[in-house]
Amino acid sequence: DGGDGPPVCCASGLPCFFASVRCACEPSRTVSAAHAAAAVGAGGRGSLSCGCGASVLRATVRWPPSLLGRFEALLSRRLAARKRWIAAVEVALSGSPPLGEVTALLGRAETMQLHDDARAAELSRRAAGGEAWEARAAAMLAGKAACSLGALQAHLRA
Repeated sequence: DGGDGPPVCCASGLPCFFASVRCACEPSRTVSAAHAAAAVGAGGRGSLSCGCGASVLRATVRWPPSLLGRFEALLSRRLAARKRWIAAVEVALSGSPPLGEVTALLGRAETMQLHDDARAAELSRRAAGGEAWEARAAAMLAGKAACSLGALQAHLRA
């Protein structure tokens, strides 16, 4: 493709990340593998619109099959982790989980880059409410300690 990055699909305008198809007569007109059938459809006059038959098209695969297999396995593991996170969040949001559990789920959301997920937003809202409650409770306990009978007696003696 001549560049460092993947060629751009003339049908969608998106990068042809995995594979692409182009005609020898017009190498700048490239389509992604996903759009290849439509590109050579209509009697060879699809998105490539050069009129050449499918026999002169050149398919390019940017990644070897072994690497694609590893990539697919990685994506499968990430999808499974996301599904487990969603299940854990659904359980947490259905009740009143401890603040530590909410914070841990939020941390996993950040790690998995799910911060824009609506469930993560609800967790964040609950975490903020829990933190505010803890701060109020700590202030009340500190105030109670300052107003205890012993503290009051010590203050009166001074």
